[in-house]
Amino acid sequence: MAQHDPRIAPQDVADTLDALAARLQELRAAAGLPSYSEITVRIARQRRARGVPAEEARPGRTTVYDAFRSGRRRIDGDLVVEIVRALGCTEDEAAEWARACRVARVAAAGSPGAVTGEDRWSGPVIEPAGETVATVSGTAADETTGADETTGADETTALSPGAGHPDGGHPTPLAAMASLRIAHRSRAAILVICLALNLTGRVVVDTLGLSIFLDMVGTATAAVVLGPWWGALVGVVTNLAGGGPGRWTISAPFALVNVVGALVWGYGVRRFGFGRSIPRFFVLNAIVALACTLVAVPILVFVFEGHTGHGSDDVIESLRRISHHLGIAVFTGNAIASLVDKLISGFVALAAAETIHGRIRSRAAPRSDTPSAVDA
Repeated sequence: MAQHDPRIAPQDVADTLDALAARLQELRAAAGLPSYSEITVRIARQRRARGVPAEEARPGRTTVYDAFRSGRRRIDGDLVVEIVRALGCTEDEAAEWARACRVARVAAAGSPGAVTGEDRWSGPVIEPAGETVATVSGTAADETTGADETTGADETTALSPGAGHPDGGHPTPLAAMASLRIAHRSRAAILVICLALNLTGRVVVDTLGLSIFLDMVGTATAAVVLGPWWGALVGVVTNLAGGGPGRWTISAPFALVNVVGALVWGYGVRRFGFGRSIPRFFVLNAIVALACTLVAVPILVFVFEGHTGHGSDDVIESLRRISHHLGIAVFTGNAIASLVDKLISGFVALAAAETIHGRIRSRAAPRSDTPSAVDA
């Protein structure tokens, strides 16, 4: 482990959470810029040495990363102490960091007068040493929490393009969705809105005779905002209840397409990081389109012989006259329509996610006459 610079420590200028995060970045730079994953491994090693079970010892990588980010409204002092130990600080230095965290939390609560002389850092003020380390504005909830309320939650905002994000790129609001804690009543409202989006899309397509589908906008939104299986629920209900008179038998078999799309969207954003940037999200929508096509084509060919009364039937028929093969025509026509459709659905979901995220953050933000909620 690289030796840290003993001069890099919390100090008077670190009486805010932003300044504390900046000092952490300096400490990480002085320690040789270990990756956030490496820091989590070191923390897990420390915890196991203290007797914490191995399956509980490793913190989330995002949780560790968030401690280094500016723009936070609260911070986990215990985790900061573990981080600085992982970066080579002694126990005495770690105690100073713990004291600095208390100072910054009090300042974030809007009560600077509560900071005592005992808690205030008295070490020398230094200029940032070594390489300049970019920080990211925004806040994030601790991914280890399981509370299902929005009040006091500390969600992630959209990040500045490429600024210190561990994966670079141009982050999207979807990167924050897994950290949101949404109350049951809000979740029910979001599900109803998502179902309405799907059904509205169907009405628009049927009315205008379009060759795309637009019946998965709500599925995508629910999958990335609430989770993949909530998206799957919206998709199933859409296909089972939204077929309309005389179309239920056509709509129902395609519920599986909606489910597959929801799972790829949801897990793609929440587990595999495809919501971290616009290019990644673009790729995710293309993957969703391909997955949905692979599921839809056998249904179209073997159940409906390529004709469902949808606007894409004309495209498929034209391709069939060219290729003289039903399977190739259906796959090609559906793939083209699905790609356009999933790009539209995905980016509408992106806009919806940003709106939902903003509303939840607005409700969670402390009132001007009330101190901010901070960690104990």
